[in-house]
Amino acid sequence: MKTKLIIMSLILSLSSSLYAGPCEKDNEDCHKGGSHKGQKMRERRTNDLNLSEAQQKSFEAIMKDQRESMKAAKDAIHAETKAKLSNVLSAEQMELLEQKHKKREKAQKRSKKKMRKQMERRKKNRENKDQD
Repeated sequence: MKTKLIIMSLILSLSSSLYAGPCEKDNEDCHKGGSHKGQKMRERRTNDLNLSEAQQKSFEAIMKDQRESMKAAKDAIHAETKAKLSNVLSAEQMELLEQKHKKREKAQKRSKKKMRKQMERRKKNRENKDQD
């Protein structure tokens, strides 16, 4: 189990460093300017790797498949862990665990939202400095 998580983490970090795809509406991590940033990353990758248009399309399709596979694997591991825990924990303990998990997710969303706002402010400050 630990080995799977380590491998998945390595693949995810590697793929994240190689590819920043377009901002998708259903993606919680998506923020304003995300598709612009993704566009810049694609342009830089195309230049760095000297990709042809056909290669770029193939590369993007492969990376999209990889993201979908990673999500499916993550979901499967989560379901497997939950099933194992349900054999060990009581119903009340499982409920408490779920509540804590939801609370942590909400805190993470708030933190991401706060970080996005800070990044937007910094970007505006840089733009204002550039105009001066």
